[in-house]
Amino acid sequence: MSPETTKIPFLRSLYFKVSILFVSVVLVTAVPLIVITQSQTEEAVEKEIISRIRHESHQIMNGVDRFLYERMAHLKDLAREDIFRSTDRNQEQLLKRLNQVHEDYSLYESLSFFDSSRVRLVDTKGKSVGQQHSFSKYWKKLKNEDMVIDISRSESLGEVVMHFAMHVKDDEGHRVGVIVSRVTIGNLYQVFRDTVMENNYGAGLNIELVDEDGRLLFSNLRPDRVLEKDEKLIALQEQMPQSNSAVSKFFREGEEVVFCSREKGYLDFVGNGWLLVVKVPEELAFQASAKLSRSLVLGAIPLVILMLLAALLIARKFAKPIRQLSQMAENFAQGDLDNDLGLRLKDERKIVAESIQKMAHDLKLRYNEMEGQKVKIEDQANQITSSIRYAQRIQSSLLTNPDAYNSERLGLKVFYKPRDIVGGDFYYVTKVVKEGSEKLVVASVDCTGHGVPGGFMTVIASNLLNYYVMEQKVVCPAELLYLLHKGLERTLHKKERDVKERIEDGMDIGVVVLDMERRTMEFSGANQPCLFLRDGEVKNIKGTKFSLGGHVLPLNRVKEGFGPNFFDKEQISLEEDDRIFMFSDGLVDQFGGEKNKKFGKKRFRHLVADCSDQVFDWQFESLVKEIQEWQGNEAQLDDMLLVGINIKSFAGMQVVDERHSLLEQA
Repeated sequence: MSPETTKIPFLRSLYFKVSILFVSVVLVTAVPLIVITQSQTEEAVEKEIISRIRHESHQIMNGVDRFLYERMAHLKDLAREDIFRSTDRNQEQLLKRLNQVHEDYSLYESLSFFDSSRVRLVDTKGKSVGQQHSFSKYWKKLKNEDMVIDISRSESLGEVVMHFAMHVKDDEGHRVGVIVSRVTIGNLYQVFRDTVMENNYGAGLNIELVDEDGRLLFSNLRPDRVLEKDEKLIALQEQMPQSNSAVSKFFREGEEVVFCSREKGYLDFVGNGWLLVVKVPEELAFQASAKLSRSLVLGAIPLVILMLLAALLIARKFAKPIRQLSQMAENFAQGDLDNDLGLRLKDERKIVAESIQKMAHDLKLRYNEMEGQKVKIEDQANQITSSIRYAQRIQSSLLTNPDAYNSERLGLKVFYKPRDIVGGDFYYVTKVVKEGSEKLVVASVDCTGHGVPGGFMTVIASNLLNYYVMEQKVVCPAELLYLLHKGLERTLHKKERDVKERIEDGMDIGVVVLDMERRTMEFSGANQPCLFLRDGEVKNIKGTKFSLGGHVLPLNRVKEGFGPNFFDKEQISLEEDDRIFMFSDGLVDQFGGEKNKKFGKKRFRHLVADCSDQVFDWQFESLVKEIQEWQGNEAQLDDMLLVGINIKSFAGMQVVDERHSLLEQA
């Protein structure tokens, strides 16, 4: 029976057996474990965390309020004593009384008495006596209140303290002075000590007291941050409901359990709106939950062991044929397509084995077919490559050897690198004698495309150049470009085709004509520039923005009509060591460098100027080396061509009358 028609009963199928296995695992372990863990964990958390931390935080907050109330009550009693209320004050008596209070209540760091103009009359530590206190901190609050509690850095002690300031009034109710007692923040630790030392969380318990502005007033874990504002604490303040009564809130924050409690006051002390924040690491807070999880794990271990044993027995039954199927697939991968293990199976594995064997048989047939096709393709590829290499030899025969034109008066260098075996770029060099004057015609040509199509265009372009220059003696660059354009139109039958069917093949070209006797050069370019170098300065001679063979004239040149004068021309009187460079766009459009960008025309102009102090041959080699290093391992995108000309010397030559230009002779 073929694999396509084999029917496996569902109860004996691999799918049914695997499904039963996983459903059993989920039902036996996951469901009871999730239900028990969820219910008991929630109960343990609520009992272990909320009740304990709420009790402890309320106890701490009550202790703080009581501490503040007692300090305020004591200050009120002092303010009623006649020695402070009398306008006939004796500084020695005032100091004696304050020192006595300081001895009786050692928790005070210092006590001071000020007159109504903030001048410190006496101080138990003798700090800043006779000096006026700045109108800041608690003095601003005393303007509208009789008694103020303020936590800030003391001007006299230079440390953070709690200021308890109380107005002293005479019998008529006029303010005659201010008593200020100071308690260091460290004394607040006495209020929290029992809770911190006796908690069940060890060093992980963090108790922080925050004022209404989010400033940290006390922290057992970060005392150095006192009086600093904390964005998290400010956010907690904003989350708490505004209420005169005590308000508590419990939530989780990151890996911590947080309980917030706002002070409710003590007796007639209404409180300052401070917030107590108690934080416990989550792993410590959920100790009861962890214990429960451990007990569940210990209880599930025997069940897991039984499940593993059952799984091992089932896996053993399945392992052997699966290994055999794997071996069969491996043998097929190694080329043994005739391998047959003869497996005796009754489920999906039998279908898999038969399918693999059928696939191997089909692969063997396809492989034999592909081997025959491979031989044919390789033979065709070799023939095509041989033809292209022969075309390369033909194309190379069209190129002039630049060394043949090097002399004591003139230097000529060419860098030519096609992208493929044959290319669409080429250079043209020839000498023409016209009316008794010898002229050197040098052209840099970039035909449309590259590879074989570009190679065909170079043959057409080379033949046209030879015809117009060698036979017709055309030595005016602008006229030569015009005739080349017309020649391309005739050769490619462009005017006979519909606009949509016209071939856009053409070429970009730059032509330089040198007349060494008259010491002049003339340049015209079709979509190709020329760089002229003299005394370290580079002049960019732009060609006309028009590709030869194109059928659309530039908008700004339409009114001029199309003729030899359509192309811009530049004539320059030559001097010794003048240098001329022409290049195709494949040179400056090549990607490379650290950021994989185009080489660019601007970069090339700067490079020509930077190495202008070198002799011509070295300069040319430097340009080529820089371009090749820029390309690096990047793929070449287009054919590359660089032509360099150096005017070496005019020694022994007579200057011909400059009134006769090359264009006039043409």
